[in-house]
Amino acid sequence: MNKRLRDYILKARRRIPRSRNFMNSLVYKRIVKGYQGSVYKEFQREKNATLKFLSDKGILKKLEAWSKKKYPDIWEKRAVSNIEFESIDKVSDKESKEMQKFLAGWASYVAPQKMKKILDGWGIVAANKGGSYALGKLGLSTTFKLKDKRILKMLARRGEKITGNITKRTLRDFQGILVSSYVEQGVSPYEVRRRIEGLFENTYRNRSMAIARTETAVASSTSQYEAYKENGVGKKRWLAIIDDRTRPSHVEANGQTVDIDEPFRVGDAEMMHPHDPSAPAEEVINCRCDEIPIVQEKISDAEAWRG
Repeated sequence: MNKRLRDYILKARRRIPRSRNFMNSLVYKRIVKGYQGSVYKEFQREKNATLKFLSDKGILKKLEAWSKKKYPDIWEKRAVSNIEFESIDKVSDKESKEMQKFLAGWASYVAPQKMKKILDGWGIVAANKGGSYALGKLGLSTTFKLKDKRILKMLARRGEKITGNITKRTLRDFQGILVSSYVEQGVSPYEVRRRIEGLFENTYRNRSMAIARTETAVASSTSQYEAYKENGVGKKRWLAIIDDRTRPSHVEANGQTVDIDEPFRVGDAEMMHPHDPSAPAEEVINCRCDEIPIVQEKISDAEAWRG
């Protein structure tokens, strides 16, 4: 960390008092843990369905026969050397089209869209808990229960988008393994199955946690913002957790106070609240910031908007 940023962090710590942050709460951590477990379980189901798909369709044997015919030199080299497996970061368009011929029907067989039900369910849980946290900050004891169709529709659209991204990335990962195995190294179907299982055990365990953290934060922060706005809060303040993990754009946004309907300026982005789903991913993923309501008039539980 450079001296200028370190000095700014020290000043920011003194300028803005620390506040109880939902993301530091036990409730938030429990949601993330449950969310992560559900997403990873779904990844495991997709793994088993994928292996069954490959077996039922005889795809690995077909790929081996195709590879031996098209790349005989690879198999000759493989017979006399022990080549270590390396994951593929990027599959070329040509290689992707080759693999797509063999993976035709994968999506309908595996049904990766089932992930959306998991994202939707946990999104509602996170939204309700985030909304209740926001009401508590306003001095209200009532419980938030999201029924607003506009917000529910927004969360549903996000779930659909994330599911699509997960499916594309999963398919690309499979293609990478098949390209490594059959276009570059010449390995047996047994080894390919082992590599697919390893992909799920390692890469996807970490990926499920990243999804859980990000989507919990997005849903809960969206509800918090809407609870403040609908309950007549006039202004809001950006509050960052200031340490050496905080990205510079969020350090600079710390303490920024704007009208409730105005966006925060965060780096080059405009954000209505931390974890704003419309913001660039680099300003959202792993963010730990919070939104502080500037309350001008106190309202009663009976008057409160509760989602």
